[in-house]
Amino acid sequence: MFDRNNTRRPFLPIGCSALIILVGAILALTPIIEIIAQILGYMLILLGIILLTFNLVKKLFL
Repeated sequence: MFDRNNTRRPFLPIGCSALIILVGAILALTPIIEIIAQILGYMLILLGIILLTFNLVKKLFL
């Protein structure tokens, strides 16, 4: 029982600091993720417009 407590204790600060670092990394990366999501959204909108215009042009000329 003494050995179990002795081995468990050193991992606690490492776990806490890793959790804090992880939360900080998520908070720091959130704006980057939002920017990437915006870029992907605009790309999808542009792709949709291009496909719509292509289909309309195809229907008009064929």
